[in-house]
Formats: sequence, structure tokens, C-alpha cells
Amino acid sequence: MRGLVAPTRQEPGCVRYDLHRSQDSAGRFLFYEIWADRPHWETHMGRPHLQAFLARVPELVEGEPEITLWELLS
Repeated sequence: MRGLVAPTRQEPGCVRYDLHRSQDSAGRFLFYEIWADRPHWETHMGRPHLQAFLARVPELVEGEPEITLWELLS
């Protein structure tokens, strides 16, 4: 997952892209992402480095990754 950070931070529209690990459960991870707009995020989701990672998710994690989109209000 660390390998996703550097190339993603170079993508157009990427404002913030950070990888976190839970302090309570070492096997839980979170990508905190801020994108300039949804089209940039959608482009990111189709990038080769991310698609290669997503293809490996079944062998790396239990269950499906949870992706939630949030809107900044203030």
C-alpha cells in the first residue's frame, strides 16, 4: 500500500493522500484522500498503479475494501 502513496500524490487533482494504520488493530488501514473534484478521483480510480493494487486485494485482505465519499461542509 505504501507504493501507492508517491505516484498518487503526483496525480493531477490530488490535494492529499495519506496512508494510516489503526493503533488498535494492526491489520486495519485507511487511505485519507482529498481530491480537487470528483472527476479527478474517478480518473485516479482507473490509474494503472491503483488497478494493479485493487486486483491483488482479494489475496491481501479479508472481505471487500470499504470506500466512502464525503463532502466538506465547512
